[in-house]
Amino acid sequence: MIPERVLAPFAEASFRNGLVIGVVALVIGAAVAAAWRSRTGRPCPLAGLLVAGGGAVAVLEAGVSVQGLVPGLVALGIGGCIVDVVPRLRPALPLLALPGAWLLATGIDVSQSWAPLAVGIVVAGGGALAADFDARWSARPLGPGLLVASLGGVFLTVPETAEALPVLGAALPLALIGWPGNLASLGAGGSLAATGLLAWTVAQGGTFRDTAIVGGLACLGMLVAEPLGRMARTNRHGRRLPRPVGVLVAVVAAHLVVVLLASRVAGLGDDLVASLGIAGLALAAGAAASLAIRAVAARPRPTTEPGGTV
Repeated sequence: MIPERVLAPFAEASFRNGLVIGVVALVIGAAVAAAWRSRTGRPCPLAGLLVAGGGAVAVLEAGVSVQGLVPGLVALGIGGCIVDVVPRLRPALPLLALPGAWLLATGIDVSQSWAPLAVGIVVAGGGALAADFDARWSARPLGPGLLVASLGGVFLTVPETAEALPVLGAALPLALIGWPGNLASLGAGGSLAATGLLAWTVAQGGTFRDTAIVGGLACLGMLVAEPLGRMARTNRHGRRLPRPVGVLVAVVAAHLVVVLLASRVAGLGDDLVASLGIAGLALAAGAAASLAIRAVAARPRPTTEPGGTV
């Protein structure tokens, strides 16, 4: 049986309210995304904005202090949406994220002097990597589901869950808007804003344990590790791979493993240096897994000759 202390937080009003907000966001977002897809034939780049907006509303409803959160998320969303409208500006995405990252980093209330800098770097750099992942997988969008898993890892990591619990509640229903429904991807604006929400939640909840901040930020998992793996390839301009279900499942499994290592190993330790090492190794393993998955998927499949030989 699952221990009561594990289930108890999910009975709290902040989680239930967040869940209701998430369901409302899902219904509205699914209607908009379905109309978009029927018109364009592509998933709508809306899911990340829904997660960020729903999470912010849920935190406000919980009565938690949110200094800098809403302006930061708005600035991140606007900066990223510029790239959604003008895709050729994608290389400038980290620069477009800087105003929002600064607002979030300077607004958090933490005891660690290094935490604001870590948050700013992760929001700008990690958000841009997440947007790259989302663009790569937008035809069968994994981003929303992976993001929800990441927020689950944050909840399992931070010692103070006043922010993480309502954010997770609001995000959970929105996992359904991505794969396998293929209605909506995170989008560049949503990738930045959702990464900002995750980083803010980690910093606020991890203020009493240094390693929780390290582990929580590393819960971005394959959203950042997969693009880093592609950057490490010698030939970065190879053909795009098909997206068979087996490849999608492998990426999801790799993400869950990285999140588990980040949240339950790196995030719960007592030694900051060791935590940084474990988090780095977990993300490196995710990058290596992405290369291995790509190598397997790229292998030519045997074809049957007319004479019956393979």
